[in-house]
Amino acid sequence: APRPVPFPAAKDSLDGGLAARVRALAPKQPKAAASVGDGPAAAGDVWAIRLEPGRWVTVYVHEVRERVRPYAHAEFLAGVFSDLPDAADIPARVQPRRSGRAPTWVHSLDKTPWVRRIAQGRHAPEGDEARPQDGSWCAAKELRHLSCWHYD
Repeated sequence: APRPVPFPAAKDSLDGGLAARVRALAPKQPKAAASVGDGPAAAGDVWAIRLEPGRWVTVYVHEVRERVRPYAHAEFLAGVFSDLPDAADIPARVQPRRSGRAPTWVHSLDKTPWVRRIAQGRHAPEGDEARPQDGSWCAAKELRHLSCWHYD
């Protein structure tokens, strides 16, 4: 048999409508801004990477080379941020591993959903050593995993 319909409807009762009222009164989290500029990664770009909610890091693109697809020579920058950093927050130093500087060749920065370009045309960051020209080759989605080698 059909179930009886409560009167009043659950959403109109005191208990049933409470969750909707709480959501309406709660402050909304700001959405992450869209990337600065458009198109693929270019030399001088700084990209922010969301590692998890409330934890962002940045990478600097030194150069771009064409291999089967465009690969950006990216290096992590110093600092961990609780919110999406903007251009004023970009540090001027690299974040090395314990063994020294370790840039990585990555592709698809512009296609990875949790990666945002936050600046273009920046000067190269400073480091204690010269930048190595080699490095591993991977997709931008691997940067989350690689970040644990740079940040404690």
